[in-house]
Amino acid sequence: DILAHDEQELISYKSLYAKYKSICKQLADFIAQAEKSRQNEDYIRFQLEQLEEARLVEGEQEELEQEAEILSHAEEIKAGLYRVEQVFASDEGGLLSYLKDNLNTLNNLQKVYQPAKELAERMESAYIELKDIAHEISSQGESVEFNPARLEEVNERLNLIYSLQQKHRVQTLDELLALTEEYRVKLSDITSYDERIAEWTARKEEQFKQV
Repeated sequence: DILAHDEQELISYKSLYAKYKSICKQLADFIAQAEKSRQNEDYIRFQLEQLEEARLVEGEQEELEQEAEILSHAEEIKAGLYRVEQVFASDEGGLLSYLKDNLNTLNNLQKVYQPAKELAERMESAYIELKDIAHEISSQGESVEFNPARLEEVNERLNLIYSLQQKHRVQTLDELLALTEEYRVKLSDITSYDERIAEWTARKEEQFKQV
């Protein structure tokens, strides 16, 4: 080699060969990873399909739990709101009726007693607020209904979420959603191995020609 003065060619060859060996190693690693991943592919695909079929939605667990609580105690809630409404708005002896009468009294006193004006203004403000509260209580009381069919539907949905959390050993719906995305990424990586192996095989062949 020294006599032939081909040191530069030798250096170039060593560099190309080292690159070729590196590509071979990378290709072998990809093939090994692909084999290992394919062993888990069916498991990952099954878990992902089950999670996707559940159509989980962010925040739905908390909303469903609140709805189930209301539906389970619908009669109690409705009766309680009705009692409060009657205290406010009953035609006979209701709080609003008393306040209205007293407000009229204070308004009449303003003619002969100046401090009654400020008291009347304050009482009118309280009357308006309490009347609004009474209206809201009435509306909410009408919106609460005992609906066994809906309660069963909500409980079935919650049971599905709880069973998935137990199966995958997580505590929250957000963790289930994160796990779903993790499985998607893993499956995508597995299906992309063939393309990556083909790409590195082509690199290997090209590098071999140069060597």
